[in-house]
Amino acid sequence: MMGEKQVRDPWPEEKRGWVYVRPVGLESATTWRNVADVTNFLFDNPQVKLVVEIGANFCGFAALLIARTIVFPDFGYLGIEKEIYRKNANLEFYMASRPRCRVIWDDCFAAPVKAEVKAWVDATAGHALIWCDGNNKPEEIRQYHPFLRVGDYLMMHDYSHEKLCDENPSWQDCKPLVESGKFQIATPDYWAVGAMMFLLRKIH
Repeated sequence: MMGEKQVRDPWPEEKRGWVYVRPVGLESATTWRNVADVTNFLFDNPQVKLVVEIGANFCGFAALLIARTIVFPDFGYLGIEKEIYRKNANLEFYMASRPRCRVIWDDCFAAPVKAEVKAWVDATAGHALIWCDGNNKPEEIRQYHPFLRVGDYLMMHDYSHEKLCDENPSWQDCKPLVESGKFQIATPDYWAVGAMMFLLRKIH
């Protein structure tokens, strides 16, 4: 209409499904589809008591999982992010008073970091989920899957069946774990097609 203010949609229709979101005002490297997939999975699987997020980015998704530790005191969150400039002082201050949440600001392949992750996993009464979402997900899969116990999960973001780039995971990175007989595919049917998420569970 003439004289009516035109509001520009900042996200074209074809991009709305994957644009990164800021759930609590902090950037994440996830989409709303990813948020729904992961939080619904945790709701459906309350036996998962720990999420380890490799590649916490600006802690946008971390903040949601940290909030979960308020609702479920036996739930824990451990993030890893090497880019220290992404640290948020207010979130760090809050985590200092919560024993079940922490972000390690270091390289995920550093020996002390891996040792701490293993300690958290070993101390978890329920199941643990390690989320590979850093800058070298295939290597994260290789170095972190041995820490998982029977019943624990390994989750990959930016997954594709065919190898699209070196830093993102594909079937060729997950196939050896499945063929070993120690892991099975556990991706829920309701996870959004195109969300590029893949889940394995350790069975032996």
